[in-house]
Amino acid sequence: MKKIPVYVNPYDKVHFGPSTVMTLHRFGIFDPDVARRVPTLSPFSAKLTAHLRFQGIPFEPVAEQGVGNAPRGKVPFITVDGVKVADSDLVIGFLKTAFPDPDAGLATISALSATSSSVRWRTTSIGSR
Repeated sequence: MKKIPVYVNPYDKVHFGPSTVMTLHRFGIFDPDVARRVPTLSPFSAKLTAHLRFQGIPFEPVAEQGVGNAPRGKVPFITVDGVKVADSDLVIGFLKTAFPDPDAGLATISALSATSSSVRWRTTSIGSR
């Protein structure tokens, strides 16, 4: 039985500077008419693309035809100065440490939302008696 080594993302080798260009490798759609309207059919690629756009992180998309170039055999992945980082969730988690975290203030908003809906439910149930 062939043992496959576990791939560990090389976070310590990735450094972002003002001129750093990140490359987003994702499955491509090679029909130009479809690609104009739908950049990717992969939900993982769409999630990573949306995060990069939302954060304003510059990137260049590259269409992959297979997983032969992918570090974990999965697409999408990013390349920064030749260093590959794989898995959309891990990439987003890593980007949150390298750039300002867009979710940093959500805990207080979520707590307020949960509290207000709880108060609204209690008020409604008490008033209906």
